[in-house]
Amino acid sequence: GIRTASSFGWETLYCGYRYENTTGLFHVRNRVYHPMLGSWLQRDLIRKMRLVLIIRPIAYQLGVDTISSYRYAFTSPLYLVDPSGLACKPKIRHCVDTVPCDETDPELVCEAAEELGAFDPEDPKQKGQVHGVTICCNGKKFPCVLKEYRTQYRDYPGITECIVDHEKDHFDDVDCPASGLCQPDWKPKKKPEDEECAAFKVQLKCLVEKKAKQCGALAGNAKSSCESVYDNELKLRTTACKKNCLGDEEACDNAQKP
Repeated sequence: GIRTASSFGWETLYCGYRYENTTGLFHVRNRVYHPMLGSWLQRDLIRKMRLVLIIRPIAYQLGVDTISSYRYAFTSPLYLVDPSGLACKPKIRHCVDTVPCDETDPELVCEAAEELGAFDPEDPKQKGQVHGVTICCNGKKFPCVLKEYRTQYRDYPGITECIVDHEKDHFDDVDCPASGLCQPDWKPKKKPEDEECAAFKVQLKCLVEKKAKQCGALAGNAKSSCESVYDNELKLRTTACKKNCLGDEEACDNAQKP
């Protein structure tokens, strides 16, 4: 005959979800899901207002109600996921899925991308280099800088400007879909290591120029402090450059020469 059910009474399911036989409910880490109602039984514990403000215009375009904090992924599982049961986010990685966006506001594009998971230190494709990323919005490309870096180096704008130059160097390396917000993947035949090698050399050259301009205008302790900050950033990016420029590590040093 045909087996219609497993002979094992598994309670632990895909992604660690736990099914409770007696109630028919799913325990999803931080909340309990009722499959017949299509709803959580608890409110979203840490709904971030900034994320809601980003998602809500997107959800309105999709015809989705975002008011209820009991609903799963704003009732839009095709676009949004909630793996932790705490807060949902769109599936934007590598342009497999996209969500609507407004290309007229670059700052909001980058803010949305960061909130929605574009900077992922655990992503092997990013190799821990999460200080900047190229984002697509309705066919346009945007160089985005991690908020942590923007805050850390607000007194040294040259550093974030060089991250922007790094990402702009990737514009010819990726393709963007005509609509939606997403993080693009490399074009066919593009080798990530080669493209990152080239972009880091651009960034290193930029850092040397910005250091000379900003620190050169200062004196005394202020100048020493400025040079120390830039030298530390140059050291970090030189290391990252040489990891990508295997066989041509000297190019990373040459990029810093006048």
